[in-house]
Amino acid sequence: MKIDEVDKLFLLTGIAKKTSLKEAFEIVNKEKNSYVLLPELRPYLIGLNYHAPILKETGIPFVYITDNMAGYLFEKRKIKKTIFFYEKRTDKGLLGVTGSLYFCLLSAIHKVPIEPLPGGRVKLDEFLNRNASDIDGTALITNEEPENYIIPPMRELIRWDILWQEK
Repeated sequence: MKIDEVDKLFLLTGIAKKTSLKEAFEIVNKEKNSYVLLPELRPYLIGLNYHAPILKETGIPFVYITDNMAGYLFEKRKIKKTIFFYEKRTDKGLLGVTGSLYFCLLSAIHKVPIEPLPGGRVKLDEFLNRNASDIDGTALITNEEPENYIIPPMRELIRWDILWQEK
């Protein structure tokens, strides 16, 4: 796939349930020559460690990208829609896993529609100390109590005004 040959990319962010992934794939399949973009979602690498195996198992084709590559693709107007798997609805907005706010803000800045879908939950500590969660063997994230975390597992609030901006 060459970047200049595609313009219908659908970015997945958050933590999906298998049923939500199938719903997302139906959204993507409405467009010919479209691709699912799967960002790494650092520091846990949720895209690689959680979503990629599910997508492979269900036969959903995808392209794995670094988180920073998404910014470039937004700038080049290649991303058609962001599919955001949220964890919880609140009065102020939707809660999502670390990284969700980044992709939703990029979507809002570039006027890309955001499709919120109910997501799932995973034990994030299953993904600890794999590639992106340590530096030279020093863990940035540990299984210890949250007050001892260097980078605590967090949920980010994506406010309603970001999700429902005038396009």
